[in-house]
Amino acid sequence: MKKLTLLPIILLLCLQGVMFAQSKSIFNGKNLKGWTIYGTELWYVEDGLLICESGPDEEYGYLGTEKQYKDFELTLEFKQGADGNSGVFFRSSIDGTKITGWQAEVAPPGSKTG
Repeated sequence: MKKLTLLPIILLLCLQGVMFAQSKSIFNGKNLKGWTIYGTELWYVEDGLLICESGPDEEYGYLGTEKQYKDFELTLEFKQGADGNSGVFFRSSIDGTKITGWQAEVAPPGSKTG
């Protein structure tokens, strides 16, 4: 009888951690601490926003986290101020500016993506 009573309590305690999991921001809104810049694009923080501008050679560039994440939900707002090809890579690997993995493509209306 005691074993049956403990099982629902143990399950409830395990599920409590899942149900009340708190979100954690990986961007502190102040600087690029915890991030690595790849390529020559200019990355900086202004007014709590993460900003990217074309670099001197207009080549691709990326910003990646220093840590790897296994289990996550990605939530972000994206504003593209100019025409171009952009997006958010996840579950990806990078070597210099060669990147492989999944990407959520972001492009201006009417542009071809994919």
